[in-house]
Amino acid sequence: MINSSCTKHLLHKSQNGFTLIEIMIAVLILATALVVMLGLEQSNIVRTINDQNRKVALSLARKVMAAIDLEQITINIDEEKESKIIDFFNQNNIEYDNDDKKNYDKFSIVLKASSPTIAGIEQDNIIKLIELKILWGESYKEQLSIVRYTEHI
Repeated sequence: MINSSCTKHLLHKSQNGFTLIEIMIAVLILATALVVMLGLEQSNIVRTINDQNRKVALSLARKVMAAIDLEQITINIDEEKESKIIDFFNQNNIEYDNDDKKNYDKFSIVLKASSPTIAGIEQDNIIKLIELKILWGESYKEQLSIVRYTEHI
């Protein structure tokens, strides 16, 4: 016959479960994993937004360069134009979709023309250097720069 103290001991030994320490370690591991995953997700969101802004800036730069080719925009050597992109489009009668206006609000443009110096060649302003910057933030990562040489007429 088994006495009652022995029975209590056997019941205590056979109980399965987790200790408080084991639960705290599991929660700590899960919390660490969640923090890492949220950090990765945030960097993906930032990268996606930057890629979308770069795509819009490239589209705007193409419109500006096409307008220069079609002579809708005239820029003389040693001239610089700087403004918000919407104001620039309105001043130069460049068409854009009104639905895109809210996307264009944060973009600005710097358009500059100069005469490049080529060592040993006197060119009399035959070639015009056009520098175009589309900006949407303060960082150098938040700008698109295009440099193009054209014939000056």
